[in-house]
Amino acid sequence: MALEGIPNQIENGVQPILERLRQESAHVEEALINDSKLEESGARDDQAQVEVERDQQWEIVSNYKERQQEIERAIKWFEGDGKNLTCAYCGQPIEPERLGADAASITCIKDRDLEDSVEI
Repeated sequence: MALEGIPNQIENGVQPILERLRQESAHVEEALINDSKLEESGARDDQAQVEVERDQQWEIVSNYKERQQEIERAIKWFEGDGKNLTCAYCGQPIEPERLGADAASITCIKDRDLEDSVEI
């Protein structure tokens, strides 16, 4: 999810980025709760349709959980990094464009393919 206003927030340090990540985290948590409620609602006559819907729902929940992990990882990195928004791989500043595309990015554009391998 691209977050509006990220380049302006970068000028103000890490706190606005952390706040946006926490807001997105709350949104993901709410979506997970709502999707869990969908599974519990109403009986269906068509078992095949139920299975298709359940598979789709699990995929959505899985995507939400993966995003939640990305957000938590970024929050941990940025809180530990202090006032700087630096790449977890090379230590260079993370470009505003990168954070604008995904505020949970913990690597610069050059190192984006290495992000999953970085231990926090």
